[in-house]
Amino acid sequence: MYNALAQAANVFADVTGRKAIILLADGLDNRSTITADEVIQQIDPSGLSISTIGLGDPSQLGVSNAALDEQALRSLADRAGGAFGYANDVESLRGLYEQYGRALQSEYVITYTSPSALRDGLNRSLSVSLSGTTGQAAAEYNPGGLIPEVARRNTLPLFVGALAVLAALLFAPTLVARGADLISKLPKGKLLKKGARVRLQEESQPRIRLR
Repeated sequence: MYNALAQAANVFADVTGRKAIILLADGLDNRSTITADEVIQQIDPSGLSISTIGLGDPSQLGVSNAALDEQALRSLADRAGGAFGYANDVESLRGLYEQYGRALQSEYVITYTSPSALRDGLNRSLSVSLSGTTGQAAAEYNPGGLIPEVARRNTLPLFVGALAVLAALLFAPTLVARGADLISKLPKGKLLKKGARVRLQEESQPRIRLR
């Protein structure tokens, strides 16, 4: 089964547009030389999907060759971007093929490139509506990133400025204390600078007033 899927993927390798494989099988594989993981790796870059239809009796798994390995077919379809269906008669089989055909003919593939390409770990919300229809879809994606990124630019001036602010905050209490001590030692009426004079008032809470 997996060898057949790999061969089908090779057939589609040079085909452009929407590509899909519908696998009708019992899910029991005992002769393939490749695994399901290798099939998934082969089809992943090409945008090829695999849908599966189970044909067999689930109750006979491990008992006879008429069995159906539904779990294997479901897992394959889920990993390959397809759907799983079960058919136990002609009508259900015909219905599944018609259902898959309608789904493939009504699919839209939309590619959107965000103007913000930073891997900042923030969720981005997208909403899509089709002109002339009432259909609308919404989705979220996360670009990932353990450490938030910033736009590439010369950050040296910003770093130096932030460092200067931190240094000023570090020494600010000492400078304020020394300034207050110097002011308290000035004689009454001494000019601090042109147009500014210190006047001490006798109050219950002495304070310094500049004028």
